[in-house]
Amino acid sequence: MKRKLRIAFFNVVLFTACFVSQALAGHDIMVHLAIYNDGPFKVEKAPAVFGVPLPSYDEPINLENLILAGADSCQFRPLSYWPNGSVRWLMVEAVVNVQPSADRAVVHLTTGQQARESSNIASKLPDGFLLNTGECSFRINQADDVLLMLESVEREETPDFSIQLSHVDKSLGTLQSRKVMLENNGPVTATVAVIEAYDHEGAFYEFTRRCRVFKGQHGVTIDSAIIRLPSSNQSAAAWSDHSFVDLKRLQTRQDPSWLSKPENDTPS
Repeated sequence: MKRKLRIAFFNVVLFTACFVSQALAGHDIMVHLAIYNDGPFKVEKAPAVFGVPLPSYDEPINLENLILAGADSCQFRPLSYWPNGSVRWLMVEAVVNVQPSADRAVVHLTTGQQARESSNIASKLPDGFLLNTGECSFRINQADDVLLMLESVEREETPDFSIQLSHVDKSLGTLQSRKVMLENNGPVTATVAVIEAYDHEGAFYEFTRRCRVFKGQHGVTIDSAIIRLPSSNQSAAAWSDHSFVDLKRLQTRQDPSWLSKPENDTPS
């Protein structure tokens, strides 16, 4: 039995998935995924995050036996389960092989043997986390007044470059607290959240920025959200934003909008 569905995609517009619930060609599972971009990919490897619904199986699938054919690397996270313990919704996080001139790529979620990545992208520091994709590395510290401190791009050290945090601009009010949390960590992608609480003349706000990176990439995706917490005379309100920062452009000072640096360090 085949079922078709349309699901939102990470940085590509959408994809259509068709899965077959019975065994197919000797495989325990086969999910065909067609990925459509809103234009040419312009790269050879594209990051992707999507959820895949799976039918109920008599015997739960061993995630160690799952592979994503057509992807350079991938990691899996179960999101929900059927009553018998088999995975119902599977989160797939991958770097997909694509043709730069194409706007479509095809991958297959199936069972088989594939070499697994060993080390995770994020590692714990005494006061925060170090994220290393292989193409860039940066620190996110608990006590810093910057969002992230860039250390290297393509193995070239980049001292004194950072992305500013919000509370340098006092428009949000007085900073009450700040915490840094590792929300997701694997060999393909990792996410660190920086959560700040503010008091602005009795109105309380929570400002969250999630920094996400992928293996082999020199960019970071920053999802920002500001929530006004409800009070006796105010209702809750929210604002969100999605940005991609190319750390290679930051390193070469081609994108000064994200750049923070010492006063005596002026762009060339």
